[in-house]
Amino acid sequence: MPIVAVVSQKGGVGKTTLTLNIGYALAERGWKSLVVDTDPQGGIGLSIGPSAARSQGMAAILAAEVAAAEAVLTTRHANFHLLPTGHVGAAQRLDWGEVLDRRLADVIFDLAANYDVVLIDTPSGLDGPTLAAIKVADAVVSPLQSEPLALRSVTQLIETLAYLRSQGLHKPLAALIPTMVQTRVDASLGVTQEAFRLFPPDVVLESFVPRDPMFLRASQHGVPIALTARRPPPVATVFDRIAAELEARIGLLSEEESYEPIPLLD
Repeated sequence: MPIVAVVSQKGGVGKTTLTLNIGYALAERGWKSLVVDTDPQGGIGLSIGPSAARSQGMAAILAAEVAAAEAVLTTRHANFHLLPTGHVGAAQRLDWGEVLDRRLADVIFDLAANYDVVLIDTPSGLDGPTLAAIKVADAVVSPLQSEPLALRSVTQLIETLAYLRSQGLHKPLAALIPTMVQTRVDASLGVTQEAFRLFPPDVVLESFVPRDPMFLRASQHGVPIALTARRPPPVATVFDRIAAELEARIGLLSEEESYEPIPLLD
């Protein structure tokens, strides 16, 4: 049962969108998925609507006001559950990272037995809540925004993971996922091409998230992009491809299972 931290040094790179939609895509592929928000600003709750933002969530768990299982929100999809941040008061916000560092492992492990995969959304940066999530995780996934500054932030992430490894905490970088790619802009494509050159071929995903107005529409309606209409927009298939690539990388499938053919006839 893999626990995956979705992290980025840089803000505004599509991390929350990525976490929410990968979680939903994995649920569609048959895996029971839990998305956990550790951002005190509550990005997941804000993305999916007022009811989630008002829920007790992680904040109430850390304050010992509710049991972890009672704070999890079920959805219309039986395989897809959410643990939003909930309301973080001013005093709680000051100690958020420190408390998460002490308590997050207990919260996640208390819930994990009920799921096939747990995805942890984090605030931007590589300290505080994000570092707490990395320590709990089995693997790390990071969006790679298709602009030059994003490549520098990946270097900082790799340095952080290398430091943790020197302290006895091996947290592999399972995938860099290109996001906000503009296929008709040479500079945007150039970043993705440079990533393939700089990083090992098994780190950068072949699938990428394009810059598309449908993502804004999905956020406005508080749903994964696959649920923006009865017939999902074409861009929604992006996340199924990303989820398929991730399955073996995060330990849901072995490489052999990923490519084992199924007979057409019995």
